[in-house]
Amino acid sequence: MARMVDVSGKVICVDLQDKMIKGLVMRAEQAALLDRIDARVCGGKHLGIEDIGGTVDFTLAFALIHEVKKKGGFISGDRSGHEAAWIKF
Repeated sequence: MARMVDVSGKVICVDLQDKMIKGLVMRAEQAALLDRIDARVCGGKHLGIEDIGGTVDFTLAFALIHEVKKKGGFISGDRSGHEAAWIKF
């Protein structure tokens, strides 16, 4: 996805596991794409993206939601400002 965004764009990547984010950062550095990625570890109750509300064009929740106990609150709690597109898998 980082290859798909313009040089001024960002891909915000969120995961519950720090090791997954570290692996992503390592691969992004090797591909010279780290400047397009904002990698974050979330706490499990919220995505931790409240600071970017209203600036997101597309949201994809992939291979993450199944790990959250209260799925409804997790999604609705962070959805404000991110209505452009919300796709979950």
